[in-house]
Amino acid sequence: GQVRWRKLNNGSYDPDPENSSPSKYVGRTFFNVKADKVGHFRRAMTRISKVAEKRGWGGRSLYRLVSGGNRNQFVLAIGWDTYKRAEGQELETTAEEDYNELFGWGTWDEDWKNFDKTLEYWGEQRDLLQYVPEMSTPMN
Repeated sequence: GQVRWRKLNNGSYDPDPENSSPSKYVGRTFFNVKADKVGHFRRAMTRISKVAEKRGWGGRSLYRLVSGGNRNQFVLAIGWDTYKRAEGQELETTAEEDYNELFGWGTWDEDWKNFDKTLEYWGEQRDLLQYVPEMSTPMN
């Protein structure tokens, strides 16, 4: 049957919302979260999206399964156009330091320790999609 996903704005970050063109590559990570640990999972995903925004990382979208399967399944999608390493600005801080600055000192360790406990034993799967325009339906 049909599977339906809902985009979660808390946990997603789009550095260029006006640009709706598809990325050439999309990496998807599927997470199967324990029912009593969804809050810890969502907290870490929401907070790391804020760190992504602060650090100027590429966009990321977090979705939750709402119909057609386990409601405790989430997918994080990250798109990019080339495997060439981006010429980014040199930052004086690490992602961990930015996380702690934004959310309180020590929260990085606490949140990621809790995050590790959220996943079922089969809890993480990854795949990679590649956009091939000549094999795709036009988007206009």
